[in-house]
This record gives sequence, C-alpha cells and structure tokens, in this order.
Amino acid sequence: MERLGRYELREELGRGAMGVVYKARDPKIDRLVAIKVIAPSDGSDPAELQQRRDRFQREARAAGRLTHPNIVTIHDVGEDKGQAYLVMELIQGEPLDHLLRTRRPLPLDQVLSVADQVASALDYAHANSIIHRDIKPANILLTKDGVAKVTDFGIARIVGTQTTQTGQISGTPTYMSPEHFSGPKLDGRSDIFSFGAVLYELLSGEQAFPGETISNVIYRIINEDPIPLRRLNPGLPPALDACIRKALAKDPARRYAKAADLARDLRTATRGGPLPADSKIAATVKMPSRPEVHPRVSRRRPLWPWMLLGGGILTGLVVVLGPRMRAREAPPVVSSPPPVSQPAEDEAAKAKAVAEEAARQKAAEEEARRRAESERLAVEQRKLEEEKARLAKQRAALEAERKKVAEQTARRRTAEPEAPRISAGTVQRRGADNAEMVYTPTGTFTMGDTHGDGLPNEKPPHQVGVQGFWIDRTEVTFAQIARVARAGGARPKLERLRELRGRDEYPATHITWHDAFAYCRMVGKRLPTEAEWEYAARGTDGRRYPWGETWDPDRARHEGSGGGQGPGPVGSHPGGASPFGVLDMAGNVWEWVSSLEKPYPYVAADGREDPSAPGPRVIRGGAWKFKPRALRTTSRHSVDPTTRAPIIGFRCAQS
Repeated sequence: MERLGRYELREELGRGAMGVVYKARDPKIDRLVAIKVIAPSDGSDPAELQQRRDRFQREARAAGRLTHPNIVTIHDVGEDKGQAYLVMELIQGEPLDHLLRTRRPLPLDQVLSVADQVASALDYAHANSIIHRDIKPANILLTKDGVAKVTDFGIARIVGTQTTQTGQISGTPTYMSPEHFSGPKLDGRSDIFSFGAVLYELLSGEQAFPGETISNVIYRIINEDPIPLRRLNPGLPPALDACIRKALAKDPARRYAKAADLARDLRTATRGGPLPADSKIAATVKMPSRPEVHPRVSRRRPLWPWMLLGGGILTGLVVVLGPRMRAREAPPVVSSPPPVSQPAEDEAAKAKAVAEEAARQKAAEEEARRRAESERLAVEQRKLEEEKARLAKQRAALEAERKKVAEQTARRRTAEPEAPRISAGTVQRRGADNAEMVYTPTGTFTMGDTHGDGLPNEKPPHQVGVQGFWIDRTEVTFAQIARVARAGGARPKLERLRELRGRDEYPATHITWHDAFAYCRMVGKRLPTEAEWEYAARGTDGRRYPWGETWDPDRARHEGSGGGQGPGPVGSHPGGASPFGVLDMAGNVWEWVSSLEKPYPYVAADGREDPSAPGPRVIRGGAWKFKPRALRTTSRHSVDPTTRAPIIGFRCAQS
C-alpha cells in the first residue's frame, strides 16, 4: 500500500490546479482522513524553495488553528520525499460545483442555508486574521444532511503567488476579486466578493463573470457588472439583486464588511422586508444587455374565499336576527334557512382553484424563461457579427496603412541618396509614431545562459548572428498609441485603454501580442525577434544585466521599488541602459517579441518567426512585480498571445 509519511493512501478523491486529494488512513489513531498533496514547485533557486517551505509550514499552522462547524479541520501538515501535504477532516459530501452540473439554479431555501453557514465560517476566519483567497463552488462541500463545509483555507496563500513561472495566472480567476489583479493587499472583503460571485451562480444558474479566455474574465471582473439576477431567474425576489450587487462592488470599501451581513440581508430580501439604506449600491458600468423580461402571470384571484366569507356573514345574520324576526311574525311556522355551503364541495373547489393558479403561474414563468434565453442568444449573435465586421474593417485599415507606408518608403529611398554609415548607439526618430530608436549594428553574440544560473529553457548557450537593426529606445507608451489612433481616424481598444489608465508616459499595458504586432505594422515597424531583443539588451560581452554583471536595485523598476504598485514612466532609470543605450530592458514591464516559444538553439528558419503560426509567444525583460532573477538578460517566458495583463507591454524594431 502506498504511503505518504505515516499515512496509508486508499484512493484518489479529486485533483485540481493546486494538487491532488486522497482518501487515507491514519494508522496511529485508526482514523480516515483526506490528504491534499500540494503541487510541487518547478523553481530551481534553493533560497526560493526554502522560503516556499517555510511559508507552507507557517500558513498551514495558521489555518489549522481554525475550529468551526462549517470549516474543514486541518489535522496535520508534513513533507515526504519533497512533497508537501495537508491532512484534513474527511467529509462525506459533494462539492457545490458537482451539484451545479446537474441542477441550475439551486432552490432559494437551499441557497439561503448555504449562505448562512458559509458566512459564519468566513466571519470566524476573518476574525482570526485568516483570508481564504479562493472561495469558489469547488471549495464548498455539502453533506447529505445539508451542512456546508468550507475547505482549503489558506491553500492559495500556502501554494504561493498567483502567477506561475511562465507569468500566467494559476487556477481559474472566475471568482477572484478585482484587487487580486490590481496589486493592493487583500483582506476579508476579497473573500466576500468571491462569496457574492458564488451566490450569484447558485441563484441564477450562470457565472457572474463568464468569458472564453482568462483575459476576458479578468476584464469583466474589473470593468463590468453581471447581468441582473431576475433576468436569468424571474422567480427571485427583486431585492436580492441589491444584496448581490453590493457584495460584488468593485471598490472594497462599498462591499459588506461582514459576510453575516450579506446572509442577513438575503433573508430579509426573501421575506420582502425593507433592506438597510446602505445595502443598495449603484451599478459600476452600464452593460449593453438584454431588456428585462417580466413573466405574464395572471392576476385573477380565485372567487371561493369571497364566497365562503359571504356565506359566513349570512349565517351569522340568520343566527342573531332569527329569534327576533320569528317573535314579530304572526304565523308560528318558520322555514329553516338553506345550507350555506357543503364542506366537501368547498374543499374540492379550493383545491381546483389552487391547482389552476399554480399551473398558470408555472406556464408563465417557463414562457418568460424561454423568451429571455432566446433574446440572450440573439444579443450574443449580434455582438459576434459586430465583432467580425469590426475586425474586417480593422484589417482593411491596417493593410491600407501598410501599403501607404511601403509606398512612402519606396519613394523616399528612390529620391534620397544613400545614407551615410550609421554607428552603434545612434538615436533617431523613426516611423509613423516618430519614436526615438537606437541603432544596433550587425554582430555575433552568445545567446542563452552563460553564467550557469538560468532555467532549462535558457540553455544551451549558442552563437547567433544578427543583422543591423533599429529598436525603440523605450517601451511604447499610452500617449504614442493615442496619437497613432487619432491620426488614423480610429478609436481601437488601445485608445480606450489609454483613457482608462490616464498615464500618457507610462508603458502601454493590457496589450495582446496581436495588438502589439498590429501597432508596429501600422507605424512601419515590426516586433523584434527574440535574438534581436537579447542582443540589444546584453551586447557582445554576455552581460547578466543590461548594465553589467552585478545587480543594482537603483537601475531598474522591480519588486520592492516604487511600492510595488505598478510600472513607472518609461526611461525613469537611465543608469540601467544596455551597451547600445536602450532603456528599460530590465524590469518595468515584460515585452512581447515576435518569436514563438521553442527550445534553443535559436534558429530563425525553423518556423518560430511565422506570424500566422499558433502557439505561445515569448516575453522578455521581467516586470515591476518580479525579483532580480527574472530581470536577467537571458530570462525568457511564454504567454498565450491573447493575454492582456498589467505586467506586459512591448517595443518595436525596424530593419
């Protein structure tokens, strides 16, 4: 039988991004437990690995101090043969994400019960200075008795940062709060946002922030509000929307301070009671969405209650006034009043009326749901057609601009005499964006790890020849993109990003590889190849950093500089210039290059420079939230070309 430490592993219960969960037996006290084996780190730096082990032990002990009926208890923590693991209480239950696969949405009374229990667990953990960081349906277990148990407290913190070694976000960000992506320190209100996203899905049957890609999901979390609940589930009380909207407020200061307050307001809204004034919050962004559909429910009330009431009043009058009327009448004979109603007939009529009303209401709700779904599909189809038309128009404009630039270049070369020989480090303003570019001469250099401290994808070191080329002196800024967009009479997404950020001289971020490729072509340039980028950064003497062999924190924007809140203005660290005078090639933001991610040695003719080929593209240079190890001239990572992130920008090159 396979063992982990002293524990006997019985069977696998499940697996995810953070590790694998097994059912196991503790022979020491003959108890069945659940063991989560944490996914191992692939980092090779011994100091970083030791820090990771220390953090694992510290955070696991902190989470293990939580004792609450709605929190899965941590019994033990350990490490065996390099694998870290947590020993937890074994729960005989089903995660909410499994339940949602067969039933969407859940009944309202079941959602309210889950909300009360999870809120109690979160408030208890927050009072003990523990933040979950990964509240989602998969981390909420529901037993057959209806008891909700929150699991994986502290696991997100134990596993480490939210980015992998390739710069991609680990796990699914569907339930993460906006502050996960913007940099501020997290607190309990981040868990409340995630809790609100879970409740939204339980009540509506749809995710609050759906998206086909991670970048789409992150954009919606930061910029958009979810569709109102009653458009997806018309049977819900109207006031529930205000509660969920407050829980999902973009600004943490506008959310509930405690999860219990959210659960309390949900029950108040369900009963139809008035909500506190501060439970209402305006929408952050008005989304283009479907008009609200109200079900056509018949308002005709059944007649049997009024018939019974009238019969009762008539009977009472007969009982009270009957003796007096008989005393005044001369004839001694009095006829008995007719029976008001027959109990059996009344019950049958009542049951029939109730059944008919329920059937009418159910039919109206089903019709409203079908209409809402049909309208949603129509809206999505219109959006798809509009996006196709926009892309076709953009491609036509780019092609026209490319031809225009090519014609201008041909005319200039024909009219102008041959330019004099240009020396290394010469700076000129070039291209349609009139940006400063540095000339990098023809030469041969050693590409890859020459110091023995690089990752496997930086090896083996090898000789590469490069033809002379120009490269932007700094990263492309929001101001440059805005000027080019206005000059072309267009307002693409790049221009809207500039308005959103409002930082003209800062590097343009949230730019996909396709955006960067299109911009460079628009201004008569191109993205640098991976070999050109490394040559411009380290020169021919094989430097570890652009300025030399030794790390200097004052020569780059990195983790720990500027408060770690984001990139700085381009050119802020002139002391970090490369041998040819190129700035910001270490830190500030990662930079797209044209190359596909392929192993060394670098061979331009092997297909890695094909712009139409699918696959991850390389980013170089490190970013503001990374350590010096990532800022070396040979450091290379790969990212999906559709990714938009606050840590990725670009610069252009020209032959």
